[in-house]
Amino acid sequence: MLPILTDALCGGIAGLIGYLVAYKGLPGSLSARTRQLVMIVVVVLGVQVGRLAVSPRVDEWQKGRELDEAIAKEPVFSILLADKPELRAPLRAAMLKAYLSGNRVQAVSAGSDLLARHFSGYLSRGSDESVVRFIERIVFTLRSLEASNSDNCYYYLRPDAQHPVVLGKEQGKEEMFAAMREVVVSTKKGTPVEDAARVDESLKGVIAHLREGFGDDLQVLQEMRNPEVDRAKFCRISIAMYEQILKLPQQEAGPLLRSLLGQ
Repeated sequence: MLPILTDALCGGIAGLIGYLVAYKGLPGSLSARTRQLVMIVVVVLGVQVGRLAVSPRVDEWQKGRELDEAIAKEPVFSILLADKPELRAPLRAAMLKAYLSGNRVQAVSAGSDLLARHFSGYLSRGSDESVVRFIERIVFTLRSLEASNSDNCYYYLRPDAQHPVVLGKEQGKEEMFAAMREVVVSTKKGTPVEDAARVDESLKGVIAHLREGFGDDLQVLQEMRNPEVDRAKFCRISIAMYEQILKLPQQEAGPLLRSLLGQ
């Protein structure tokens, strides 16, 4: 609707300018037909100039307004920006750039990518249910990456600017964002109080189980930053660790995961 109004406004202004040029600015000796032709040319040019110069600005303003409303209505962005107001400008810029290209999915993706870079601080405060659900999505994604390229699985666990891992639909990117959203929103209910002794006992139980299956290979989990680490083995044992934790009751798995992921 707004682009139509913009064209109408540009046409009206062009018509006024055309009239002034044709009937007020030209010599009186010109014929009425010549004046009409001049007016038509000015109007046509005026409308085209308006479309080229004004309409894109109006479109950007309109989509920017729509985006601002969408950000304000999305709880995860409201919480993130309340905690980190300095992210408002880069979040809006990244999402608007994609939105202006007509790709709303890419706009959401830009927002979720920014959230991912600041997500770790919320994991240590998320509810048991939300953190467990998030790790379920992590395991699904790691399994998918492991099946295609174990190096990608490793670099997803250990982000590296030189080896970025871009998730697609097959790796459950949309579901991952939904799980992250749940964790962030759950933090509004307050930070859970952990029983350190119970968490320690849970961790010892998980390690003991993993040691039965992997023996000394379990040491690989401490070599994450070693450039010579066996990436495939690291990925496989990491998945096994998370899967073992997920076998625990939710009220036991939640605190353990918050402790591990919040470090």
